[in-house]
Amino acid sequence: MPAETVQQLTSWQELLEASGQDPFVRYDVGPAFTSGWAVDGAVAFLRRTPSGRTALALLGSPAGVEALVVTVAADPSVVTGHDVRAITLPQPLEPLLERHFRMGPVSRWEWLWTQEVPEQQRAEAALVALDNAADAGELTAFLTDASPTASARPGDEGSRWWVGARDGSGALVACGALQRTGGGSPHLASIAVRPDRRGEGLGAAVTAALTRRAITLDGVSTLGMYSDNAVARSLYLRLGYRVAQAWATRVIRLLE
Repeated sequence: MPAETVQQLTSWQELLEASGQDPFVRYDVGPAFTSGWAVDGAVAFLRRTPSGRTALALLGSPAGVEALVVTVAADPSVVTGHDVRAITLPQPLEPLLERHFRMGPVSRWEWLWTQEVPEQQRAEAALVALDNAADAGELTAFLTDASPTASARPGDEGSRWWVGARDGSGALVACGALQRTGGGSPHLASIAVRPDRRGEGLGAAVTAALTRRAITLDGVSTLGMYSDNAVARSLYLRLGYRVAQAWATRVIRLLE
């Protein structure tokens, strides 16, 4: 980035300090950090999205974020040099992008975290361990029907531990996975319940069991959700999660 006021960040510790110890930076980015910049109380850094794109994430003061957006737009090499295809920033600041880029598709999502061990949920007694490899076909078919947008898929290298519940015939009615973020922290994903079994506490049971295991392992649990899922947000907040960032990820094209 060419602006003299923009500071190049060369380590995750520098990024963490410049972000004000932001939990997303601490747990999602972590030591896997590669490149970052800071200006006027805001930071920008590269991260890999679940879809495999490289995104430039920005957070911090509105003035600082705007300065970083302007700097990126003025120096396309920041985007093209790192094969950046999308920009992620806090949802209220999304209009800043429209002044400098042609906009592609958008994903609005929230990142939550907790260090609180949740209470035992009534339906946890029904949970069983599932195998990332042996149960891959069954889990894939279940998620295709119950949660087509689920970010974790069985067989993924990052999917470390699956739990689920079955009905009397042995068919899956709920599942969820414990992964690792790019920064190495526990991350819940693909929490899904069969539509006809929703409202029975199975989603809470899966979330609580996975959260408890994550906190036992690392003292923290993280997860992401689409912003239009009010039911899921209410469940996660009830189990002790806090929203750290409400993000908008936009596919970008440079203005000519």
